[in-house]
Amino acid sequence: MAKLYEQWISSNEDWMQSSLVVNNAKSSSTRRRGRYVMKTFKQLRDLYGAAVAKGLRDAKRELEANKSSSDTNCYWMENPDLPGKEDCCT
Repeated sequence: MAKLYEQWISSNEDWMQSSLVVNNAKSSSTRRRGRYVMKTFKQLRDLYGAAVAKGLRDAKRELEANKSSSDTNCYWMENPDLPGKEDCCT
C-alpha cells in the first residue's frame, strides 16, 4: 500500500502520469496479439487450397526478402531438413 501511495505522490496525484499506468500502457501497445504459428505449405494448401497457399507463400517470401535489418520477425524459411527443395511436402 505504501508503494501505491509513493506512486500517487511521485506522479503529482495523477494516476495517468504514474509509472504504473505509463509502463502498463507501453507494454500493452507492444504486445503481440493473436497466435503466431508457422505452417508448412502442405498445411496451407489443405486449409485454403493451392492458389491461396501459393499466393501466401510468395507474399511471405517477398516480405522476408525485403525486410529491414531491424525487423526480427521471420516471414519465410526453407525446410531445414530438405534445403533447396521447392515443394517437398506437396
